[in-house]
Amino acid sequence: MKNQAECHFSWLVAILFAALSIFHPLTVKAQVSSGTITGTVTTVDTVPLASLAVGVYRADDESTRLKAVRTNTAGIFTLTGLPAGNYKIKFFTTGINYVGGWYKQNTSPPASAVATFGEGNIITLTSTAGADVGETRLDLGLQIKGKVNDTSSPSNPIAGVYVQAYRNGVWERTSDAATIIADGSYIISGLRAGDYTIRFWAYQTSYTTEWYSSTTPTNTVPDATSAASVAAGSININAQLSTGGNILGTVYDKTGTVPVVGALVTVYDNVSPYTFRGFTTTLATGTYTVRGLPLTGNYLVQFYEKYVNNVGTGLTEWYNDKSDRASAAADFGSVVVINQATGYIDNINATLDRGPISGKVTYKTGSPVVGMLISVYDSNQVLKLSTTTDTKGQYITGELPAGTYKVQFGTASWYNGKDNFNEANAVQAGAAGINAIIEQPTLLFHVYNILLMKKHCTAADCQ
Repeated sequence: MKNQAECHFSWLVAILFAALSIFHPLTVKAQVSSGTITGTVTTVDTVPLASLAVGVYRADDESTRLKAVRTNTAGIFTLTGLPAGNYKIKFFTTGINYVGGWYKQNTSPPASAVATFGEGNIITLTSTAGADVGETRLDLGLQIKGKVNDTSSPSNPIAGVYVQAYRNGVWERTSDAATIIADGSYIISGLRAGDYTIRFWAYQTSYTTEWYSSTTPTNTVPDATSAASVAAGSININAQLSTGGNILGTVYDKTGTVPVVGALVTVYDNVSPYTFRGFTTTLATGTYTVRGLPLTGNYLVQFYEKYVNNVGTGLTEWYNDKSDRASAAADFGSVVVINQATGYIDNINATLDRGPISGKVTYKTGSPVVGMLISVYDSNQVLKLSTTTDTKGQYITGELPAGTYKVQFGTASWYNGKDNFNEANAVQAGAAGINAIIEQPTLLFHVYNILLMKKHCTAADCQ
C-alpha cells in the first residue's frame, strides 16, 4: 500500500526515465566481423602440411562449425571475419595419416592436437586484435586395415562397405569412414593409440552390417572385450559379411495416391535400445528398399518427408500409421518381420498425414526471440500443443494429425501478424516456415506500464 506522495514519486520517476530515453538514447555497439585467427600446421619433423582443413567453432558450441579454410603450401592458415569472442579450432586430417583434433597449447611451443573439445584451448579475440596461435605439430597416426569378403564365398571380396573406428567405451566416432575398394581392402588412418570398436557398415548393399569381435563377427554392438587395440604402426582386421534381407514399400502423400519423392525411410530393431539398422530414400515412384538387414530381426520402420530448401511437409510417422516409436513398438501389427524363405518383405507402405509445425521468431532487428511460448490450436480453439523457441529463435512442435491449425506467438500475436484467433491464418500439420517478427520491448514500453499503473492509483490505495 502506498500513500499519495509515493504515488506522485513513482509517476515522476516514470517521466524522468521517459525523458532520459529521448535525450540520451541507449547505444548498442555492433560487433565488427574483422578478427582473424592465424597459425601454421606441420608434422613433428616441422614439414608443412598443405591443404589441411582447419575449422573454427564458438568456445561453447562444439556442434556448429562457423567456417573452415585450408592451409597453404607453407602450412599457414588464416580464419578471417570473426567477431570478438571466444573460439576453438580443429584440424581435420581426412585422407592423410596424421592425428587431427582440437588445438591445445602445451607448456612450451609448439602446440598439439587433442582428442576432445573440452581439452582444447580457448582462443580469445578482442575488437582490436586477432590471434596468432603459432605452430601446431601433428603426430603421425596409427592405422587399422584389412579385407572384407563374403561369408558364403570367402574368396569373393565385397566393395562399397564403410569401415568405421569408434573409441571404445563412449562410442565416439574417431575417424572418417573408409570405403572398401573393389578388391575388398580398406584402411583407416590418423588414429591415436587406444582401443577401438570397429563397424563394417554395409549401407545399401545386400550384406548385413556387422561389428568386429575377437571371436565371431556380430550384428549387435559388442562389449569391450572385443575392442581392437592399436598401440603402434598398424593392425589387420578382416571380416566376412553375410547376405541380409530387405524391406520394401511405397510412401504416399495424404491423398494416398501421389508418391512422395526423397522421403527418408529408417529401420530400427524392435528391442531396446532400438539399434539403427539401415536407411534409404524413396525414388521418383515413391518406392524404397532398405537392404542388408539381419534375417532374424524384428523391426520398426520410420518414414519422414524431409525438408529440402523449405520444400516438403516434414510429415513423419511409423509403420503402421503410428505417431511415435513407442506406439509402434507396442503394436504387434506395426512390427516388421522379414520372410526368411524369400529374404524380403514387401508392401511396408506409408501415407504421410501427420507432422510438426516449425518456424522462427525474431525481433525487427533480426535478433532471435529466445524462450517465447508457441501455442497451437485446432479449429475449435482447443490448445493441442505448445513449445518454446530455442537460443536461435527456432521452434518445432510435436507431431500433429492431418488438419489445419492456428499458431499463437506469446500471448498477443498470431500468425500471420494477426491480433486474434479469428483473424489468424490457418496452417497445415507439417508446415514449415511459420515465422513471426515482433517488436522489441523498449524502455518507453516499461514506462508506459508504470504510467498505466499511476492512472489507476488513488491517494488511499496506490498499488
